[in-house]
Amino acid sequence: MYRLTDIKELNDCIPIPLTQNITYIRQEKNDFYTFYSACEYTKELVTNKTALQILKLCNSSNRVKDILKEMKKKYVEVADDILYKDICNTLLQFERIQLIKWKGGNPIMSIEPIKINKNYELTLASECDIRNITYFLNNFAPSDDYIFIKTDELVNENFQKEISIRYRLFSHSGEYFIIKDKCGNVVGMISFSLSGKARSPIVYLEYICVPAEIFEECLKHSKDILKKYCVKDITKIEVVCLSNDPSKMLIDASLIPAGFEIEAQLKDEFEKGVDLIIYSSFCH
Repeated sequence: MYRLTDIKELNDCIPIPLTQNITYIRQEKNDFYTFYSACEYTKELVTNKTALQILKLCNSSNRVKDILKEMKKKYVEVADDILYKDICNTLLQFERIQLIKWKGGNPIMSIEPIKINKNYELTLASECDIRNITYFLNNFAPSDDYIFIKTDELVNENFQKEISIRYRLFSHSGEYFIIKDKCGNVVGMISFSLSGKARSPIVYLEYICVPAEIFEECLKHSKDILKKYCVKDITKIEVVCLSNDPSKMLIDASLIPAGFEIEAQLKDEFEKGVDLIIYSSFCH
């Protein structure tokens, strides 16, 4: 998910090339390259020759600031902060398709949990949370004490399977914010879909299962963290539902007070009398 905005965050981190995962690199037209990974969870990445230069500088000893120094020699006309962000985003894409890993582990996976009143904490899920997420999704029973919303278009039968959750985390195509109680048990979750066009600035809110008493606070913090660390610049977060969806009333009652608005309503989009409604929260 991650996009770095602070020039100091990755400076001293060391990317390690995973040469065993590089199936091959193919040159395309106009100086573009396709990188293929052998990892079962990932796909190819198409990018420009600059990315290839960055990958060649990953030698298990160069820090990100060393790579920046070398790249600056090639692109003297580019401002340091812009070049730095390009390097970081490229390295994070290489991590996504597992062409590199980070010495000491992912340096930006450890976002500090946020305390929510005295009883809960909100945290961004990582690999070690996958089984807890799977258990929660398969055992949760909706009740009046919870805000429970899922978008059927995005939440399918594979959504709660461990292999699906693992794939989405590894490929950065989905992010999970989990709520834990004082005993460390997962008692709620908010998930976002980052799938779709790679350059699209839209992220989709797909699943909400949060104790009602802390819903707005959890949603606000989740949105704030997502906007700061997402691998792409987000312009808005969307929720899509049909006008005859049983959850529409709950969406109106819970998301609109939390900063969402109806951006569009497409008449008879699926069939006569069934509209497609798009709720959006804009990231200013």
